[in-house]
Amino acid sequence: MADAVAVAGVRNTALVLGYGATLFLSAGLLFSVEPMFAKLALPMLGGAPSVWSTATVFFQASLFLGYAYAHLISKGLSPRLQALVHPVVLALGLLVLPMSLDADLLPAPDAPFYELRLLFAFALALGLPFFALSANAPLLQNWFSKSGHARARDPYFLYATSNLGSVLALFAYPFAIEPLFDLKGQTGIWTLFYGVLIVAVAAIGWSGRKAGSADAEAVLAAADTSRSVTPALRTRLRWLLASAVPSSLLIGVTAHISTNIAAMPLLWVLPLALYLVTFVLVFERRGALPMAFIAWGFVALLAFALMFDVFLWANAPLMLVLHLSLFFFAALICHADLAGRRPPADRLTEFYLLMSAGGVMGGALTALVAPYLLPTVLEYPLMLVAAAAFLPLRRSWAADRRVDIVFAIGLLLLLWSLALVGGVAEQRNGYLIAALLVGFFAVLLAGARPLRTFLAAAVALFAVEVLLPRLGLDPFGDTIALTRNFFGVSRVTETETPSGTVHRYLHGDTTHNLQLVEPGLSGIPLAYYSFEGPFGDAVRLMRETRDRMRVGVIGLGAGAMACHAEAGEDWRFFEIDPAVVAIATNRALFSYVGDCTPEAPIVLGDARLTLAAEPDAGFDLVIVDAFSSDAIPAHLLTGEALELYRHKLAPEGLVFFHVSNRFADIASVVTATAAAVGLDSRYILFSPDEAGSLGRLKNKVAAVAVGPVEMLERLEGWRERPPHPLIRPWTDGYSNIAAAILANLIE
Repeated sequence: MADAVAVAGVRNTALVLGYGATLFLSAGLLFSVEPMFAKLALPMLGGAPSVWSTATVFFQASLFLGYAYAHLISKGLSPRLQALVHPVVLALGLLVLPMSLDADLLPAPDAPFYELRLLFAFALALGLPFFALSANAPLLQNWFSKSGHARARDPYFLYATSNLGSVLALFAYPFAIEPLFDLKGQTGIWTLFYGVLIVAVAAIGWSGRKAGSADAEAVLAAADTSRSVTPALRTRLRWLLASAVPSSLLIGVTAHISTNIAAMPLLWVLPLALYLVTFVLVFERRGALPMAFIAWGFVALLAFALMFDVFLWANAPLMLVLHLSLFFFAALICHADLAGRRPPADRLTEFYLLMSAGGVMGGALTALVAPYLLPTVLEYPLMLVAAAAFLPLRRSWAADRRVDIVFAIGLLLLLWSLALVGGVAEQRNGYLIAALLVGFFAVLLAGARPLRTFLAAAVALFAVEVLLPRLGLDPFGDTIALTRNFFGVSRVTETETPSGTVHRYLHGDTTHNLQLVEPGLSGIPLAYYSFEGPFGDAVRLMRETRDRMRVGVIGLGAGAMACHAEAGEDWRFFEIDPAVVAIATNRALFSYVGDCTPEAPIVLGDARLTLAAEPDAGFDLVIVDAFSSDAIPAHLLTGEALELYRHKLAPEGLVFFHVSNRFADIASVVTATAAAVGLDSRYILFSPDEAGSLGRLKNKVAAVAVGPVEMLERLEGWRERPPHPLIRPWTDGYSNIAAAILANLIE
């Protein structure tokens, strides 16, 4: 008898370890491939932060299909057939491994239904293995629930184990995998472990092929009562919505920080890791979560974020911590609600199916629908407000219903009063303070009550997003043009200055161009492109040595570089974003292109691809200025990119890189990469004289010579930049933006 008990104990331990290790490996593969694949796609798609948003929707949709497949075979096939079919489905994924992405399948930037075409290309490249991996979590947990193990009645602890593997894999990617291996090495190692997983799943399936035996039935029999209860439609809808809100927030917060810092794996995995940690916390259930603290923390952070975002002087590290913390609390509240309403084990696959459907719904709403419905990134704060609806009730709904109704009426009256005051008040500072205080205290005074907090946050959001801009409080001036697409939000503002009316072009929160619209002044390039600045140096130097200069400009912006051109010269612009082309060629917004180079071609598409189609030695000067907000187009800075510029430039040609960035040391990247391919470089930090700096902005520029170094030595005030110990040369297979950010911090 004792021997039988000991054997059973060993078997139970081995069973948990086997399932746990397999799910841990599966989750690690699933979530390490996400940043890996996005990084593979990023260079081909112009480095836009929306690459990650679209890729996330692809991953969520594949996850949903995987969960649907797991639900169907768990209900329709016997355990023995499941154990045979699923390893075969996993093995089919090997047909497209190691992963790659065919550039010919990618849509043109101005193609209709761009995001949907992109999803199709992603599906062809990685859909099959990702779909098969996605099915592992619900399917293996379902197998375990029929194993006869003592914990089989509630197998959700394995979901926590799975998510722990996901979190570790996510952090391993930017801190270990990405710095140590190029993309070819990464995909090769990933494929190897994928093969190991197939063997592990087959072994588990074979060992559990007799599931449904007397032991398993005995364990499940204890749950007969709960198994007979079918979840109500309201419960199922709540599963769906409690999954959709944090999924939408995941894409929203990632896009927010990627746009203003960099599109890179480190900033992709931080929100995703926090998202997964919330699942670990709510499904492990080793102790009750301090929901009262979590609720109050969310309310306070929500109030602070809604108000604090008004002040554009807020520093980026603080805003990063604020938004990630707020996202974590919001996701934790939603997922705690989800876990608290989880069904018994016999409904496990249905629960996961609806949970993943909610994830797809939230992700698609943010990444695919919102850019066409909302002119600004309003879906992110809207979903933060929606998360308040999932705050836990401290008392019964009826207990505070009357108070909630009175509170709602009071908020509406406050909002109406604020709108009236805003329409007649002359002192803008007064109603700015009023708007901030109303929103801030309305949220704080709401307490951690779902309805009250939801209404208060909605009022605060309305005050910040709708009322304040109408009161003329934007420091950049009145918005006269606003557009949004896959590549981000582009905005043109108008401001009255002592020198005249100024139009400003912003991408995200970053100023890219300025123009004085007064006659006689509109042809003077401003911002980073002044005649006295580094780009003026570049044009003058090349003009001294060429009779008919040929210039290629990567990144159109508002077109200020066009006014450096002179008659008889050949200028050509390369731009990936159709919205930028529309803004630069609209004379009502900017007249640089129309006045200075009306005949210059503007080539639409990613510059690495479109420049490659140009004839060799076809340019004397190439200017690379393709940054969107502060996001970094790494594929334009690699050794392969420099080799492309070398072929397209004439002997003694130069390439200039605009490397101004609030967060990363891009100049050191250019220096290291140029040296690695045998090219000389120089660098300058241009600081205009404040007394006469009409519309001129401080900027950093790096220059690389494809011929003799003497051309660089003629640049007055430019210097060599010593190698930085943290920076390695970038290639198409290796780039490390995290190291560039760290180098900038310690500079």
